[in-house]
Amino acid sequence: MVDVCLRATSPGARLEVTVAFTTRVVQRAQAAHGLAPTSTVALGRLLTSAGLIALTAKQEGTVGAQVTSKGRIRQLMVDANHQGHLRGYTRAGELAFPLTPEEKLSGRRRVAPGTLPGHLSVVRRNARGEYTQSAVDLVSGEVDRDVEHYLVHSDQVPTVLAADVFIEDNDVVMSVGALVQAMPDGDLAQLEALRARLVDGGLLALARETPEPQQLLGVIQPDAEIVEAPVIFTWRCRCSQERVVSSMQLLGPQDLAEMIEAGEPAQVGCDFCGAQYQVSVDEMRGVFRLLIQAEG
Repeated sequence: MVDVCLRATSPGARLEVTVAFTTRVVQRAQAAHGLAPTSTVALGRLLTSAGLIALTAKQEGTVGAQVTSKGRIRQLMVDANHQGHLRGYTRAGELAFPLTPEEKLSGRRRVAPGTLPGHLSVVRRNARGEYTQSAVDLVSGEVDRDVEHYLVHSDQVPTVLAADVFIEDNDVVMSVGALVQAMPDGDLAQLEALRARLVDGGLLALARETPEPQQLLGVIQPDAEIVEAPVIFTWRCRCSQERVVSSMQLLGPQDLAEMIEAGEPAQVGCDFCGAQYQVSVDEMRGVFRLLIQAEG
């Protein structure tokens, strides 16, 4: 099944309901970075959450979300856009916390021991390049609950957000997310009832029983009416050979001259997707000439 996002409204409760599956994206992230289970879950929750924010934004653009932690996870960084393109990485890909009996039963792994203390920052950029940035302290460390906390305080809109990754034998079996927000006249009592059903593993349990997106949407909110065409989520990075070569300008003439003198191609890796690039000596000479010309 492809990764898909469905946006809907509940006419009766006056709620906006968005459901997304991101299983293949998280599988690609795990493979690209060689992630252990706890690291995979933490990154997967942030990838899914950012994707939901990007696709429910009022304007087309990108969403960048970063968790910076004094804990063992150190950093999570993801990027999502309105086309459903997701990418991300973590500075600590080796985390594999033992499962508690409760985690084995529910399928929801705790990541807070690796993320706390820390903070979450989010940058939203529209198609014109205008952006807003804000940050909050982590309140739970479970990533999806922290993104919900951010949305409530940033947008001042009653919100429920749940995102989770189910892993079995170190393999990603399912990744799913749901974002529910009240309209100005929304039924807050029903929103809170949904919170009780969806958070802390509730959504994952529903999705494991009902793994088809439209059926899951109906289980979550029976009167939900889809308002937009489905969007496919894909693991896609914006890195390229051209961008890598251009980035060599940041090194400056002296560093470039030393690398050219060494006569060896430069190896450059993309943090977001793990792709590896080789910049030839001739390409470095071209960048060096551009820098000298710019300096006059």
